[in-house]
Amino acid sequence: PDSFHMRCVAAEEGETGPLRYYPLVGELYPAHAGATSKSYYAYLPDEQRHRLFRGRPMARFTDRTVTEPDLLEREFIKIRAQGYAWTVGEYDTGIATVAVPVFLGREPYGSLSLGGGEDRFQGAPEDRLDALRHAAHLLEQRLTHPPQRPKSRARRPRTTT
Repeated sequence: PDSFHMRCVAAEEGETGPLRYYPLVGELYPAHAGATSKSYYAYLPDEQRHRLFRGRPMARFTDRTVTEPDLLEREFIKIRAQGYAWTVGEYDTGIATVAVPVFLGREPYGSLSLGGGEDRFQGAPEDRLDALRHAAHLLEQRLTHPPQRPKSRARRPRTTT
């Protein structure tokens, strides 16, 4: 997260090519639009979330973008209850995204998402959730328990004869 935005730090293209032809890595995504952002912001403490979303104008990117704080808060409640965010055409027209939060301990740290053309995401995202949750769990493990480097064995002093 970067204040009122999420920053994309890594992206991987699918087998059928990119969803769009402009850079993703480094891009800022608005806090109120799209599953990637919502899956993180839903888990912030209530007071912090209210400070961020109340009394601030929120841009409308498509006709599906939620810009009303009370409606957004209802979505955050639903996201916390189900453990994931699911949006269709909310930030990019024609793009569906499912996202899960990534935690460091009990604190939200980021989010992991999978997006695709709306036509490829028919119905709900349940068939993709297990893999996404597993990947988020692996990422959390890596962040909290970095791989240990093998301890180097002490070298014996060289002796010359």
